[in-house]
Amino acid sequence: AKSPEIDELLLPLEAGLTDLTHLPATAEGAARIRNGNPGMVLASDADYGELCWTSHQGEPVAVGTYMAGELHPVRVFRL
Repeated sequence: AKSPEIDELLLPLEAGLTDLTHLPATAEGAARIRNGNPGMVLASDADYGELCWTSHQGEPVAVGTYMAGELHPVRVFRL
């Protein structure tokens, strides 16, 4: 059941992703990632094969593996 008391206790999704490197996605990359395909992310200091999360325009998109400028999604968020 939804209630203001319970809603007050909920944290944003990003709070659970703080241990992962954040990679902002391009608009086209975010669209591809949302469909389960690898998508381009902006430059980062992430290592090849590192598990990271991506967002576009402030909205979390997915968690996935960073490989050569792309994020290969493992879990896509449907918000």
